[in-house]
Amino acid sequence: MLKSTNDRGGSIIIKYISSLTQLQFIIIFNNSKVTIKRSSLILNKMKKKSLLTIIFFTGAIVSNAQITVTQADIAPIGKQIQQATDTTHSLTPGSINPGNAGTNQTWNFTTLLSDTLDTLLFTNPAWTPYASTFPSSNLALITSSSGQISYAENLSIGLFVDGAYLDPLGTGPIPIKINPPEQIIKFPDAYNTTFQGTTTIDVTIAYSGITGVDSVRLKEVKDKSSLTDGWGSVITPLGTYPSLRHKDMVIKTDSTWARFFGTWMSAGAPTIDTAWHFSWIANNVGYPLLEFDSIHGDTIQNITWLKVLPVIGGIKENTVSNDLSVFPNPSSGLFTIESKQENIEKAEVYNLFGVLIYSESKPAKSLHVDLTTFSSGMYYVKVFSLSGTIVKPVIINK
Repeated sequence: MLKSTNDRGGSIIIKYISSLTQLQFIIIFNNSKVTIKRSSLILNKMKKKSLLTIIFFTGAIVSNAQITVTQADIAPIGKQIQQATDTTHSLTPGSINPGNAGTNQTWNFTTLLSDTLDTLLFTNPAWTPYASTFPSSNLALITSSSGQISYAENLSIGLFVDGAYLDPLGTGPIPIKINPPEQIIKFPDAYNTTFQGTTTIDVTIAYSGITGVDSVRLKEVKDKSSLTDGWGSVITPLGTYPSLRHKDMVIKTDSTWARFFGTWMSAGAPTIDTAWHFSWIANNVGYPLLEFDSIHGDTIQNITWLKVLPVIGGIKENTVSNDLSVFPNPSSGLFTIESKQENIEKAEVYNLFGVLIYSESKPAKSLHVDLTTFSSGMYYVKVFSLSGTIVKPVIINK
């Protein structure tokens, strides 16, 4: 906590509450309290939610035997999932517990509730407006409730999180980078697989909501030790699945500074937060079936579970489309769809979640589309002709 007196005789107190997915400041100036929250990096807005939220697995189910997850098991671009959050059991100590480690276990979580629901879409980073900020990423995840985009690398040695692009204070999106990228899983992943790593988030955010403070700096150092400590069957409201259980010990050290009348001031000694993060992963599912944090004793927080099996969301891109062009792409929202051969009978535009936002039926070799009223991002153009249907991505970048 930081307390200081300015030249106007007022005082400012800055209290910093941090987790990897939510950073919160409570600023008191002249007895007037202002709360600033940084929105979630990932799929939900729960405090202390790990970036494990952007993991996505799929493979082939094996029966009554230990499974193995490899690079090939990562869900492909185009997958869409629904993830439920159970806030009820988080408020009741002892109502949920992680169970035992070891071989041939059965973990029963049939009492899980769906208090809130979110949709997540896996897409190509190149189709997003901020791909250049995360050039090594080959997979991106868009959260429907917030529109935030998270970036990951699916490599032969493991799955890594590079960071996210989001709007923490309503002043415009900024990159939140993780250095080095955080490892989420080590390939091949099987019983007793282990890895360790240390990562850092260090970001400075402009802020003008209170006299004297023009920016804040947030730094988090995370030490993670991961163990695949069990295999067996996990039971959720979705069904029963052969799975691996991950147990991660996570220690976060958070520091905060505020620039007050041109001088950087520390908000006090770093805070240290320790938690166990549990997750269950199954082949041929596409995403962790269940994950939560164990803070201490029987207190469980941030319970999320797979509500609906992943499906190809929205519409697919047709790769055989050399006779059709969309230009300029990216554009400000004004672009042309042009066919080299037959007429375009109809054109439709969808957002990333499969919602139709534009349609025009006018047979012609070219159509001019105006989407300038829509926000920056990636969309799909679906073009109908007498010989079939072609889908192409288009990016609006204002």
